[in-house]
Amino acid sequence: MKLWSVFTQKYGMPFLHGKIGLGKGQEEAYELFNVLEKLQQDGIAVTEEEVSIDILESSKTSSADVYKNLLHFCNAEISKAILSQTLTTEQGDTGSYAMSQTHLQVRKDVVDADKQLVEYWLNKLIEWIIEFNFESVSEIPLFVMYEEQDVDMTLAQRDQTLSSTGQVKFTKEYFKRNYGFKDDEIEISFEQTNPQFSESDKILEKSAFDISQFDELTQSVLKPILEMINESMSYNEIQDKIIEMFPELDTTIIEDYLAKGILLATGSGIISAK
Repeated sequence: MKLWSVFTQKYGMPFLHGKIGLGKGQEEAYELFNVLEKLQQDGIAVTEEEVSIDILESSKTSSADVYKNLLHFCNAEISKAILSQTLTTEQGDTGSYAMSQTHLQVRKDVVDADKQLVEYWLNKLIEWIIEFNFESVSEIPLFVMYEEQDVDMTLAQRDQTLSSTGQVKFTKEYFKRNYGFKDDEIEISFEQTNPQFSESDKILEKSAFDISQFDELTQSVLKPILEMINESMSYNEIQDKIIEMFPELDTTIIEDYLAKGILLATGSGIISAK
């Protein structure tokens, strides 16, 4: 890069060749040198009649290309460092759909990495605030950037068509990467199905039988809960008894939905008030 910069500075700008008469000495030569140096910057020079100035340069197109190529290279490197993709800055109106999808995925990875960086430092700040103001805190609130994910229906329909052939099986990593699932939100089941020889009547009968069984099981589970609610005197008592009845109940998902609901309700209230 250093050699390229020196080359551009040396050969991109034209040289000025000054000529003085044979009778002139070293002092006049230095004076003309200073005049030529100022001429390169300001473009104005005053000399004696016997002094001549020649411009030594290659073609104007070549001189312009030297600067243009260096500028284009520097801009390309900066865009790669910041955006991590070049389709929006270098490719112009050329390219393909596959290239655009690849660059879009790279951009998404950069956006996700930036989100994780913001989440990390905000959570670190929350942690410091909690530690400074409170003692013995078992759970610390977390800041999470939440955004509703739009499902790519074209991709989903394609995957459904391929999967229905029975010849293509998608991995868990594929669903996580393309549909935004987390590890605890998806399980992959590879059951052999043959849609050409499905017995719809038997399936409907079996489904009806399963539903009745499900109703009986549901009633058996809900009965002690309803009895406990009727015997309780307050909501707090009901809450405590439910926790005692289901000590291993994972409430993480419920808490997540409640937190999002409270956030949306608060935002809606603020907007309505304005």
